[in-house]
Formats: sequence, C-alpha cells, structure tokens
Amino acid sequence: CLLTFPLNDVSVFAPDFTLVQVIYSRNPVRSTAGQTLTLKCTVKYTKEQCGSPLASWCLPKEHCQLLADSDRYLIYTNETEIETGFRQRDVFITFKQLSVNDTEFYNCMAKCLKTGASAVGHRINLTITDFMSKWKGLVDQCILFSIF
Repeated sequence: CLLTFPLNDVSVFAPDFTLVQVIYSRNPVRSTAGQTLTLKCTVKYTKEQCGSPLASWCLPKEHCQLLADSDRYLIYTNETEIETGFRQRDVFITFKQLSVNDTEFYNCMAKCLKTGASAVGHRINLTITDFMSKWKGLVDQCILFSIF
C-alpha cells in the first residue's frame, strides 16, 4: 500500500513510486451556504502497473466513505497521458448547493484496480457559513453603532 501526502500543491512520495499518487492543495476552504463549490484532486499513475484506478472524493470516516449522492454532488474526471506509460486523472467534485451540513473534512483517494495499491491524500477542511448569519452579524453591528 503506497500512501502519498501532499504538502501544499507538491506531492511527497517514496523514491520507489511506480503505481499511484494523489495531489491537491492542503489549504482550508471556506464558502457560504447556497453557493456551488468545486474541489480538484489530481491522481498520477502508471497504466501498466495500476490499470485504471478508482479515484474519488470521500469522507474520512472509519473507512473512506465515497461521496456519490448525485442530488448533492457532481463528480467528473478529465484524463491525459503525461508521458509514455504515465497518466494523470483530474477528479472534480462540485457541491451543487452548499449547506452548513457540508462543513466537514474531505479526502481524495485512488486505488489501482489491477494491484490494489492505493493512495489517500491529507484531510482538507471545508467550512460553510450560513449566509443569513453573516448578514445578522452586520445588522447587529449597525444597530450597535447607531445606539452609540
């Protein structure tokens, strides 16, 4: 089992890397309820040794719980050959309409179907704030300033 843990947008992997790696930003993500949001993960692998990997976003629970609710998420991929024998698959997840319940840690994972080798990226923190609570805070500040 090969695990890769990116540092910022750079992946760190063992010198004998030959199968699969997962790369994405480690920066926390903040957004507002009601908006859409897209996260991107890049999976690099060798076609010969890995075959076609399963790659997706998941919740890091006891096991990596795949996100597959088509009413809430749109998951799509774009794949290219980056050099002979090596491929890159970009895995995107779009949250169709964010809610505060989407505040969670997320991971991107990849598993080679041919060998079972896998890679899981670090946890990324997604924080969603309620639009109305932001406005309420501003209104409260305006009332406070008008009193004084």
